[in-house]
Amino acid sequence: MPYDYDIKAKQFTGERRITRREVRAEIDKLLQEVEKTAARYGKSLQGADISLAEFEAGMRELLRSAHIVAASVGRGGRDLMTLSDWGKVGAKIAWQNRYLEKFARKIERGTLSEASIANRAKSYSSAIFVSFSDTYQKAQTEFVEDGKNPILARLVTNSQESCAECASDEAEGWMSVDDMKEIGTRICGDFCLCDIEFSDEELLQVKVQVNIDA
Repeated sequence: MPYDYDIKAKQFTGERRITRREVRAEIDKLLQEVEKTAARYGKSLQGADISLAEFEAGMRELLRSAHIVAASVGRGGRDLMTLSDWGKVGAKIAWQNRYLEKFARKIERGTLSEASIANRAKSYSSAIFVSFSDTYQKAQTEFVEDGKNPILARLVTNSQESCAECASDEAEGWMSVDDMKEIGTRICGDFCLCDIEFSDEELLQVKVQVNIDA
């Protein structure tokens, strides 16, 4: 079923409004697919089933596509992506490609185990979540009235990947969006899988739930 994006409500809509948790679930599925595909590419290179050039080309396209999809979903659709959004995604992809070259040569030399390759693949997928979170946070907090943004935000840590800084920020509870750091800027960096919730988003979800229950 195709989805539209309601810019005012900052949510995808179909037969009903799509909640943040449902969007996050779809992003998590994307990360899992990237992780599995990256691990499969690594195993194929390790077993000489594909060449180094084929591995790098496949991985570059996998990461490029996944970052663009993740960022576009966060923004509300590819058509809503700004030049700033594209620049940030492009920089993230270029940064990962530089590490990809080193990764490929380690696999080719046989210095990484299959388990190590799988773990490295996981790190690439985590960075894709950061691309989603960056554009999602921007889309949720762009409304400013009289020079002041009235929206509050709070960090919700993820049990899989978080750090002491994430835990500390979560303990702070609700804060101004101007004080909320972006995902990926804390100690855990691109491994961060925490969520940021927004005050107006929470109120909207309550209203949607009431309408559904009614």
